[in-house]
Amino acid sequence: MTRIGASGQPDPASGDATAPEAGPGTSYVIFSAGGERFGIAASLVWRVMPVLDLTVVPLASEVLTGLMVLDGEVLAVFDLCAVLGRPSRLVEGGERVIVVGEGMPELGFAVREVEGLVELTDDEITAEPGMEGGASLSRGLAVDGALILCGERLLADGRLTVDHGGGAR
Repeated sequence: MTRIGASGQPDPASGDATAPEAGPGTSYVIFSAGGERFGIAASLVWRVMPVLDLTVVPLASEVLTGLMVLDGEVLAVFDLCAVLGRPSRLVEGGERVIVVGEGMPELGFAVREVEGLVELTDDEITAEPGMEGGASLSRGLAVDGALILCGERLLADGRLTVDHGGGAR
């Protein structure tokens, strides 16, 4: 596992910047939500930003935290813990939104803290049998214990859509 610093280069403070890798790795944004650590492919992350003017939607699904405006467009923000079947935490001051999507920003996840980027090879992610709730939405556990999410499956999850009056997402 190679921790990537702000410059986009291996972080020498991690002590493993010169460690040999099993092959080319994938960069993951590592973050925490609901007291757990998660990772999602950095290629799907458009932006990390503070929670701004989140509008709660009455009678909405328990996975929808609320709506906010991003660059003039409505962005649905979801509770990742609820999506994964874990105890959820309401958005509190200081939380952030990770905006994700393929080709464009599609949705956001309310998170507590973003740790940074980590590069992982496939050998450093172990599939965990019997993961409950969101098992199909994860790739497995990283060597440091972070649950690595399958971003493509998350984006395709039908629970993560909001009808904007005739439109998708």
